[in-house]
Amino acid sequence: MTVFPGSTTQRLPFPVPDERTHHFVDSYADMHDLVEDLVVPDGVPEAAATVLRTARELLHQSYYCYEFSTVAVMHSLIAVEIVLRHRIPDAGTKRLFQLIKQGLLRSVRLGSWAHTGPLFMIDVAALQDLYPSV
Repeated sequence: MTVFPGSTTQRLPFPVPDERTHHFVDSYADMHDLVEDLVVPDGVPEAAATVLRTARELLHQSYYCYEFSTVAVMHSLIAVEIVLRHRIPDAGTKRLFQLIKQGLLRSVRLGSWAHTGPLFMIDVAALQDLYPSV
């Protein structure tokens, strides 16, 4: 085992559910249901697919560390950027609202959701516009 200066050799405790997760699920098993429909569309570049799978797992693990849900959202946005650059010429030079206005992406309404799941869904919806096989 590698010990870094200033660290201890004490083992980390087993994960404990984040107290904020009870607003969304009752148990870790319920997290499976929460992320079940967050699938990567067929045909998405592997770089974006990897980022989306990581985002999905981060959302899943946010049961233990709520802040992972924020990281999951940021990761899913990175995947959208990868796909936009892959599918739309000069996408990196246009603002997202311009792509929506041009009809290259559809606007998805957030509604009253407070959890990050719907934000991930917005990103998946944007990817589905670019890869409509899903």
